[in-house]
Amino acid sequence: MNEVATAIVIELAKEFIGLMRELEPKWSKAYYRFRSEGARYGSNASYVSDSNVSLIGALKWGDFYERMNEHGAKLLETLGKTQGVFLLTVDAEFNYDVQFDWEDLRRWEITKLNGETGLPRGI
Repeated sequence: MNEVATAIVIELAKEFIGLMRELEPKWSKAYYRFRSEGARYGSNASYVSDSNVSLIGALKWGDFYERMNEHGAKLLETLGKTQGVFLLTVDAEFNYDVQFDWEDLRRWEITKLNGETGLPRGI
């Protein structure tokens, strides 16, 4: 990753940790998944607190998702990609990690539908 992309990832992590500190004081880990298919992109997120996994609602936290999606689109553009998915993981100790997949756009899906846990699939 180049310096510009690294700066964007750091901004994403700061924004996400800031939300989590506001949303749930007892959170331990949180996941933000961004998916882009060219001009169409979107995201969702979840977090762990105590022994529960909760989804972060897009309606209630729409401003957060709007900012994060702008950063996510800029990150992929900076990396020279038009499609892909990334998973940003942050924890309450301010650690963060980002993983990318340019082929499998269904990777790390976050859902509670069909018996899923709300954690990114495959984590």
